[in-house]
This record gives sequence, structure tokens and C-alpha cells, in this order.
Amino acid sequence: MDKLLNVTEQLLEDPGLDRLTTVLIAKKAGLSVGTLYEYFPNKQSVLFALASRWIDKMENLMADNDVSQREYSSWAEWYESYARSMLELYQQDKGLVRYYDMLVSVLELRELDLKLDAMVEQYLTRSLRHFFPDLLPEDVEIMNRMIITNMHNVLRWAVNMPEPQRSRMLGNLHFLIQSLILKNAC
Repeated sequence: MDKLLNVTEQLLEDPGLDRLTTVLIAKKAGLSVGTLYEYFPNKQSVLFALASRWIDKMENLMADNDVSQREYSSWAEWYESYARSMLELYQQDKGLVRYYDMLVSVLELRELDLKLDAMVEQYLTRSLRHFFPDLLPEDVEIMNRMIITNMHNVLRWAVNMPEPQRSRMLGNLHFLIQSLILKNAC
């Protein structure tokens, strides 16, 4: 099954989602279409499994950086750990931009997109509340949305940039998010 998902991931890059078919996936994986159908009844189920795999990676990343499971000396240390983990995940998984595009464009996958957003928002809420227990709920909500949106949009571009542009872009992202946290939390 991993082989089929890995091939699908590659095919999302070229020829892309619109031209992706189960026949093409099976052919590139060196399998018959019948064998593919033993695992997945249609293209949407392959895409669902691929998106679910991405969500599992995000769950693991958040568990590894959970403030209730790890000792952080400050919010800045937590944020640096979380941001570094996110960058590593985006670097390991170059097809991430396609996952995201797929989640928002394929109707059958919107439920997973909502699940992912809720999961990340809950994680960020717990983390921010751990360090800043007096934050107003509306401030936490705004900060969550700003962190999620900015981090995702910058990382999806930064991973494909050459140095030193990547480092400058990531430095600006960190400054932006840390400024947002300081403005709202202090």
C-alpha cells in the first residue's frame, strides 16, 4: 500500500491531480489495476489514504512538541522546536503543497482538511494557554489562524528556495510569529 501512496505522491507533482487516474497509478507502481482495486476502490480513496498519512505525520509532530509531555523553559523554546519540526516535515515531504491543494480542491477530502485544521488549532491553543493562561479566547483564535496561515504559506515556498533566500524568508517568518505572540501575550 505504501508503494501505491508513494507513486501517487509523485504523480501529484507530474502530471498533477487533474490527470491522475487509477490506471496511471497502477501502471507507475508496476501493478495491475485489479491489484490497486484490492486496496483502493477508486482514485478518491487513494487520495484519502494519502491525505490521512499526512495527517498522521502532523499528529506525530505535535505529539513530539506537546507542552504537557516535554519540558520547555519558555514559549520561545517551544516555538523554535515546533517551527523546526514543521520545517523538517515540509523538507522531507516535498509533495506537501500538492496535499494541501488536494485537500481544499477535492470535495471528498474537505472533511480531512477540517480535521487537520481543528487538530492544529487545538494543539496551538493548548500550547499558547500553557505559556499564557490569561489570553482571551478571541486572541488565541486570532493567533492560531495567523500562525497556521503564515507558517504553512511560507514553508510551502521556502522549502524549494535556494540559500540564502530560504534562511531570510524563514527568519522573517519567525520574527513575524514571535512578534504576534509577544504583542498579544504581553
